[in-house]
Amino acid sequence: GVARGGDRALAPLLRRCLYPLLETLASPDATARQGALAALVELAVLLPGAEPGEALSDLLAENMDYVVEAACRRLRAAPSAKAAARSADVVEALLRHSRAEAATPLLRDVVRNALRDVDAHSIGADATAALAFLR
Repeated sequence: GVARGGDRALAPLLRRCLYPLLETLASPDATARQGALAALVELAVLLPGAEPGEALSDLLAENMDYVVEAACRRLRAAPSAKAAARSADVVEALLRHSRAEAATPLLRDVVRNALRDVDAHSIGADATAALAFLR
């Protein structure tokens, strides 16, 4: 296996680093985005049965439910519109680098949470924060 315990031991380690890498992939800093993309591609091609041209989109498609669930959880717990917008940025990065059609049913959860929370984050917030959340 790839790690002690074989491929089954790799899944929790992969999930532990996947969301932070996607957060970095959504960064406004180009160098950070490039580093995150390189790390994700390297992880993807190391997985058993990975096809080099499809490895990243396959990795993201196989873990889309985890990433969307994590984004929803972070969106619900977001202390501000800016923090909530980070969750939306992660989902955007996920869609940009994966097969978007696999995400359609999962994105209902993100949209539902975003619409429910938009009032909570925009009441009393400045217009810039509300716009960041809605972006």
